[in-house]
Amino acid sequence: MLNEENLYARFISGELSEEEISELKASGDWDKLQAVVEATENWTLPAMDLEENFEALKSRRQGSKNGRSIRMMTIISGIAACLLIAITMVWLWDNSETYNALAAETITVNYPDNFTALLNAGSELEVRGKSKRTLELEGEAFFDVEKGTTFEVETETGIVRVLGTQFNIRAWDDHLEVTCYEGEVAVMSDAVTQNLTQGMGLKISPLGAVDQVITNATSPDWISGTSSFNNMPLDYVLKALERQFKVSVSNDVNRNPNFSGSFGHESLISALDEIILPLGLNATISSDSTSVIISN
Repeated sequence: MLNEENLYARFISGELSEEEISELKASGDWDKLQAVVEATENWTLPAMDLEENFEALKSRRQGSKNGRSIRMMTIISGIAACLLIAITMVWLWDNSETYNALAAETITVNYPDNFTALLNAGSELEVRGKSKRTLELEGEAFFDVEKGTTFEVETETGIVRVLGTQFNIRAWDDHLEVTCYEGEVAVMSDAVTQNLTQGMGLKISPLGAVDQVITNATSPDWISGTSSFNNMPLDYVLKALERQFKVSVSNDVNRNPNFSGSFGHESLISALDEIILPLGLNATISSDSTSVIISN
């Protein structure tokens, strides 16, 4: 008999000869294979909702990466498992695209059917799916979404559900900030579940503290070339400086004070002054302007 795995693979692809079909029928495997195909033809996947997505995200982020070893009892059961995995992966990852904004640059991601996203420096956005679109963001992005369009943006700390709006998400180092500039968004995390309308925002710290934000702005400051912070740790601010100027920053300060203020994106020296002077700190820039040391 031909190699069984090759024979079953040719069955799935419809490439069997008459002789091979006769051989399968004689062995009794033909009816079993037909039963597997018929059973999987009408498989449907359950609809995903926000709660299920959030629980799945938490499990993926917090769970350990335990390997799984699946022992196939028979070739027939192996074929069924492979078909299920293939269908699931197509459903989850169909039309997946990943976009990266390098240090000191911003990029625009444009999906003409329903949204535009402007990515801040050092950010990554993954877009998955067609009929039910899901986005995963690490970093900061401003979204302009066509009214009537619904999708979800996943971050390390929570999920933002969108329905035709303009909003900004800043998701770095387990901090999450969401600001709504038009329309409405829903934010769900361990710390809070809340709808935000125009002019509303919230900040969630790594420890789960939630601060409410009110703004009259129509877009985030970083789009016009300024990074702004309200009572954020110095380390967090310096990482933003690294992304905007493509430099390496060493923090030799013997404490991690909070910073409220902003810095411009035009000049590294000016940006450093805007950070260190209010905090009474010093900065040393290397001769090639690729590294900075912050000290007392």
